[in-house]
Amino acid sequence: MTGQYIDVSEQGEAVGLTLAVALRNALAKKLGISTSEIGYSIRPSRVLRSNHPATVIQLYDAVSGGAGFAPSAARFIDSLLLEVLEDLRCVAKCDDACSSCLLDSNTRHDASHLNRLTALEWLGNEFNNFVSLAPEFNFLNSSEYCHESVKEAISHELNRGADTVTIWLSNELNEWDLHSRQVHRFIYQMLEINNKQLNLVLPNVVFEETEKRALLRYKELGVKLLNIEKTLSNGYMVALVSNQSSALAIASQSMNLLSPNATWLNSTLEDMLVKSYAPQGFDFTELDTSSWSQPDKSGGKRIELSSEFNGQINTFGNRFWSLLCNKFQILKDDFEVSTLIEIEYTDRYLQSPWYLIMLSEIIRGLPSTSAPSFELQTLFTEKPRRGSLINHDWCDSSQMKEVINMWFEKGIEVPCYLDIHEDKSKISHRRELVLSFKNGNNYSIGFDQGMGYWKHHLGWNKHNFDFSDVNSQLFKMLEVWKSGQVVNAFDWKTVLYINKI
Repeated sequence: MTGQYIDVSEQGEAVGLTLAVALRNALAKKLGISTSEIGYSIRPSRVLRSNHPATVIQLYDAVSGGAGFAPSAARFIDSLLLEVLEDLRCVAKCDDACSSCLLDSNTRHDASHLNRLTALEWLGNEFNNFVSLAPEFNFLNSSEYCHESVKEAISHELNRGADTVTIWLSNELNEWDLHSRQVHRFIYQMLEINNKQLNLVLPNVVFEETEKRALLRYKELGVKLLNIEKTLSNGYMVALVSNQSSALAIASQSMNLLSPNATWLNSTLEDMLVKSYAPQGFDFTELDTSSWSQPDKSGGKRIELSSEFNGQINTFGNRFWSLLCNKFQILKDDFEVSTLIEIEYTDRYLQSPWYLIMLSEIIRGLPSTSAPSFELQTLFTEKPRRGSLINHDWCDSSQMKEVINMWFEKGIEVPCYLDIHEDKSKISHRRELVLSFKNGNNYSIGFDQGMGYWKHHLGWNKHNFDFSDVNSQLFKMLEVWKSGQVVNAFDWKTVLYINKI
């Protein structure tokens, strides 16, 4: 009602200690353990955003090494707070503290600071009315507040025996990046490490070829693609983690965490999450993707790779084109009999010096003696702070543009026409390299994960990168290019798609 924190004062100490003991008692009762197995304390601190002084209540495991009792409090926070209220009301109706409410062998040394009436006064007469979820957050049947992040809640249920994870995806396709390493890592972990069934609930929208290709790739790995007619009247479904006997549903007030990209399922403090073990009445149907798999009349190739290009960075381009030409003879023939006149590369996610080095090595390694024009389209997104490693992103668009232009013009000797977008809707989702030859033949090389599949393989200090000025950046990039090693960064494979267009 007042919006107050427990202040850092003598009265605040009494309120804090009293609530700490009551919370300890409530947790011990909930877990069926002795109160001596949980310790309590308070300390002065400041609220993160406002810097307002406040007293922090702490519970901790009293046994050596920790038993996980104290951390479990967050899972039961609503019922614990109501139990705290009951403890403070004291069946013996004492004046401050007694053995019926707060005093025992572990709290007697704080007896002079414990006062249930002071704590009750601070909580206010309507405290119990504000413990439950507000009506606008009842997204699910029998909703409860979910203190964990989405990934933590999923992990917790898997540890309890769940065998199926169903994730809803947003309808904002412009925010999707199905090939991001974070999406790959989550899918790989569910299927290969945890050995669970993973389902993706797709929105009822028209997908582009880029999304279709990525979703089919995941379907090949064992992911089920689902549709559902039912939607929540308020909020958005996030996940359903289930086995034959139970299912945990998770919903949010925000759709942002449903977009499969670098921040997929990363809920923040602003994302109100609720959960429920009650039946929600979902009825899924598996998506028919037969029309997505059209035969490739151009004789295109789909090449899966892992460690094939590992080795010296400055010969990465040679290895790249050697393999592609061996796999796609007509491309090799055009390099031999015609002239490459134009190169285009489109990639939303080319904002770091490391990705630039990798792309430039591919351009430098082209088996062509001509001087083609080169157009590069990418996206610049604002970053909250300056990076410090070579795979971090530029936070200054003008500096990024200057480095890219100088690197290609002076280093690779292929001047670059650079088109940097700041609006995601203005640039394609695909990561695609297009080669145009004088004889009229054109080729498309699609990267499912772009340059991010490979990493710089040197000692940790060798990854350090000074973003302070252009010259130091160029010098470091040249040093890495000359002496560095490149390796595949992940256990899963990456895929290249080669087509004559």
